[in-house]
Amino acid sequence: MGPESVILIGLIGKPGADTLFTPVKKENRQVWKQKINAMGDPYLQVQPLGGIHE
Repeated sequence: MGPESVILIGLIGKPGADTLFTPVKKENRQVWKQKINAMGDPYLQVQPLGGIHE
């Protein structure tokens, strides 16, 4: 991997009894996104894996 390789941080919501990938609360996604953006690395990204819970 080179210095321009993208690293994705996969977010999941609170897991349920029958599924691991539940929707992420919008406000939790926003907090993660702000913190990662503050690091200033354009190749570090946040991606919700179970959708976004509105």
